[in-house]
Amino acid sequence: MKGYIGWRLPDEERMRLLGIFKPKYPDVIANHITHQYPASLEDYLPYIGSFNVVGISDDGKGLEALVISLDGKTKRPDKEVYHITWSIDKGSGYKPSDSIAVISRFGVIPVNEAIINMVPTLFIPGTPPRTAKVIKR
Repeated sequence: MKGYIGWRLPDEERMRLLGIFKPKYPDVIANHITHQYPASLEDYLPYIGSFNVVGISDDGKGLEALVISLDGKTKRPDKEVYHITWSIDKGSGYKPSDSIAVISRFGVIPVNEAIINMVPTLFIPGTPPRTAKVIKR
């Protein structure tokens, strides 16, 4: 069964960041950073020493995403931008997967960096999130 692999935002970090970056839209997502899709039980994450919120992207109509730097890099292996879908307006038809298009089209507004803690996680539909394997390079 295929899912995706990335980092989960722990509840205490989520609450702290929600206090710093007030959600603009009614449906708060704010839960993970995707590293690879699709992924399976055999996949692993690279070791990451630091996670920082470095910017925000907002289309002004129904989706905002926080842009994340992982050890100084904002690009995933597939060349998309590391991000956390922050809030959306589902009533206007937005889905969390629309974040990449919004970041691409509307760009990123830099913010004062916020250091965050993340948990390496494998997400498989229909199963609870599980700790992902991490390989230190």
